[in-house]
Amino acid sequence: MLKPLPRRAKPLTLLLPLLMIVLSGCSSAGKAPPVVTVVDNGCGAFRQLSWSVSDTKETSTQVRQHNATYATLCPKAKE
Repeated sequence: MLKPLPRRAKPLTLLLPLLMIVLSGCSSAGKAPPVVTVVDNGCGAFRQLSWSVSDTKETSTQVRQHNATYATLCPKAKE
């Protein structure tokens, strides 16, 4: 005797549990994202530069620009 073919499941009954599983992975469960605080801005790795009389005008201009930028970014530097 032949067994009757199983009924085809309704697409919605298969789709709904699958969607619930997929979308549950995206929930954050009400947790806020961590706050990132910058502790060091890199001023410890740099210092003001000096130039000599033998340097070209372009070099001394670049050193002055660097020192001005350093003074702006690192106002509490000990130099």
